[in-house]
Amino acid sequence: MIRNLKFFDWILIGLSLLAILIFAVIFFRRSSYITAVVKVGGGSVFYPSFLTEQNDFSGTQKWFAESFYKGQ
Repeated sequence: MIRNLKFFDWILIGLSLLAILIFAVIFFRRSSYITAVVKVGGGSVFYPSFLTEQNDFSGTQKWFAESFYKGQ
């Protein structure tokens, strides 16, 4: 029976096994937690005050800093 398989059949079998492997890797992986420290207030979050949505003339975007919370 195995000797009767054509090249196209082997390609389909290989793609099926690959699909099963990808499915298993995506849906049966273990979750892991990482600790990230985000520095808010450096040069990368300072913009001219006319770009901020609030009437905050200090040049910072407070909404960016306030969008982070402990345990996020």
